Amino acid sequence: MNTTWILNTAIPAFVLYGEYFAGRQFWINPGVYDLTTNTNVHHEINYIEISALDLEQAKQFYSAAFGWRFNEYGPDYVGICKQQSDGEYGGICREEKIVTGGPLVILFSRDLESSLTSVTSAGGKITKEIFSFPGGSRFHFCDPSGNELAVWSTATPSNHDQ
Repeated sequence: MNTTWILNTAIPAFVLYGEYFAGRQFWINPGVYDLTTNTNVHHEINYIEISALDLEQAKQFYSAAFGWRFNEYGPDYVGICKQQSDGEYGGICREEKIVTGGPLVILFSRDLESSLTSVTSAGGKITKEIFSFPGGSRFHFCDPSGNELAVWSTATPSNHDQ
């Protein structure tokens, strides 16, 4: 039998092999994510999950800092909505403990200094101030749960190192 999965879950397509994932049952619902039309590129990163000690606090932080919107999937998970199309590019999962030191997630910004202000105003802690690198500038921060992320821009602010 040939089955087309249309799902309303925050589970990346490459790990969903049925209704169960990580011991949890997910309900199939039409409308949000259609595996027959979504473009997935072989070996390209297409989904990221961020852990959070407090899911509500994480949603408030990322919404205030970056304007993110979310799909709700119960008390332990939200999907991060794409900004310019349907679907999701990631999720936030409630965890009891945050493990640090993994891969660094780097977001793009058209206005790096404004993004830095938004992050600090939303409660983020700057771990590396804006610095230049070949191709642009960036800063690093920790969210309220202690996850380190970075934000970069192609522009080099004039008042920072060259």
